[in-house]
Amino acid sequence: MNFVCMTGKNRVMEKESGAGGLKDRQFKRQIVKRVLIRTILFCAMVIGICLAAGITSVAGACVNRERERAYDKELEKELVKDVRAFLDEKGYRNSGVMLTRTTYKDGRVEYCLKVHHGLIDQMTESCRQSLLDELSQFEFPKNGYSLIASLNLAEKTRGE
Repeated sequence: MNFVCMTGKNRVMEKESGAGGLKDRQFKRQIVKRVLIRTILFCAMVIGICLAAGITSVAGACVNRERERAYDKELEKELVKDVRAFLDEKGYRNSGVMLTRTTYKDGRVEYCLKVHHGLIDQMTESCRQSLLDELSQFEFPKNGYSLIASLNLAEKTRGE
């Protein structure tokens, strides 16, 4: 009794009754090898595609973070410029204005605005508080960022 078996690429192998058991096992091994190789290649392609997509998304996130930080720096410069203009109008020309940024682990961002001027050192406590209240009206122009204003007084003024 003769059988004709065909595989995916029109290969023909005859299976003969009796001594054909060896040929049949060899044929099955070839099929299993081909299926195994194709499966491994397919899995390798899928893994490669996933890795490439992951690398691309991480690189994109880094670029976005850099863009956002550059935007924040521009906003910081604008805020310092506005505070300086406000202080100039109040008569505190050439004031020292320092803005520091703190980023917490949970993602919160806090800015501390410190102002220094010799005339502020000579003011009464109530006048300083009034100026501090006005400075506290400034806000960082981005939602979710807080701004804390303070007056940086000279050492001799702090002890009084």
